[in-house]
Amino acid sequence: MKMKKILAIDDNDINLELLNQLISRHYPSYQFLKALDGYKGIELAKTEKPELILLDILMPGLNGYEVCEILKKENTTRHIPVLMISALGSNPAERTKGLNSGADAFISKPFVTSELQAQINVALRIKSVEDLLRKRNESLELSIKSETDKFVQKEERFHQISEHARQFYWEIDENGDFVYISPVVETILQLKPLDILGKINFAQLFMTDSVNRHITMPMNEEF
Repeated sequence: MKMKKILAIDDNDINLELLNQLISRHYPSYQFLKALDGYKGIELAKTEKPELILLDILMPGLNGYEVCEILKKENTTRHIPVLMISALGSNPAERTKGLNSGADAFISKPFVTSELQAQINVALRIKSVEDLLRKRNESLELSIKSETDKFVQKEERFHQISEHARQFYWEIDENGDFVYISPVVETILQLKPLDILGKINFAQLFMTDSVNRHITMPMNEEF
């Protein structure tokens, strides 16, 4: 089974090592990934599809707000929860800015391990439930599409039949023998006049398995 991942994006190696130790100790079933800048972090998020992203704000190049906005706009990464960890967390305006950029939670540095762990637990639980719902919705959409396609095929078949109903015509004599069949009857039954006229009567024709098969022929067959 493929190992799940947690990605940390921070330009400080010491911070990354602290997070690595925390993940290794408390989440041994998860692989720890790291990126020293926003560009590399976005690239890893797209290719590795982690279960959670731990994101610093003050970084050279792209800052944490910009990284988060980009991740939340990408279809492949928008569903990944982002937990911002920053020294700016004590500032209500910065926390609000982080949440408005798409972050799912905000932790102040220096962080309390128990608080960070609790936030990680919540984020992972929510991600797990959302993934399950997403898969069920995708399965339901496929099922609905399949049933819709079948319905459309039936509608097309009924339309074809109704279009030709007035031309579905034959004549029989007093013995029930065919003396005339219209071209539409020939097409639907896939029988030639020489196979029917003077050889098969009405009752015999509509009691044969061959005719039953022709009448219920596949939808992709055209008149």
